[in-house]
Amino acid sequence: FSAVADTTGQSGRLVSTARMNRLLKVDDENRVTVEPGITFAELGAALAERGLALSNYASLPHITLAGAVMTSTHGSGIGNGILATQVSEYDMVDASGRVHTYTLSGEGADGTGDFYSGLVSLGAAGIVARMVLQAVPQFKVKQCPFPNVPASILLDDVESFFKLGYSVSAFTDWKSKDTLTGVWIKSLAKDDD
Repeated sequence: FSAVADTTGQSGRLVSTARMNRLLKVDDENRVTVEPGITFAELGAALAERGLALSNYASLPHITLAGAVMTSTHGSGIGNGILATQVSEYDMVDASGRVHTYTLSGEGADGTGDFYSGLVSLGAAGIVARMVLQAVPQFKVKQCPFPNVPASILLDDVESFFKLGYSVSAFTDWKSKDTLTGVWIKSLAKDDD
């Protein structure tokens, strides 16, 4: 749906990080070091074995962490930032092959660029080779789907709509401006839910 990643012609190149898909380390402060090609399903399963999770996930389990982060993909809910907000450090390989380490605090950065401008650059600034994210203790989410919801519920008060749960998603098929095809409200669940 976009020519941004069009690699046709003789100069087109596509770099895949699919085989760079390991969880490298989890430290005592629940910072998780991963390779860029790890999928949300792979990372979620590895974190669950340790009683951990990310505070927010992409909707699709098969997409890669770096791909989601570098395209500013978001989870949902007014209190959840884009996925890049969970990253505290990353290594990026530039076009010359040089590796740059960026930290959220700025400590140790080599002075080139800004933390988020490279991290959400769609790959234009380089290729992410390693990421460090902050994990949280594992938690349960209860999802309540509602089909065919009047769009006015969202449009009349957007902020209140997205405060309905920990994570709120609205879907449309664009056939009717008056009806959302679905709304998913996700709330933090108690152990007995």
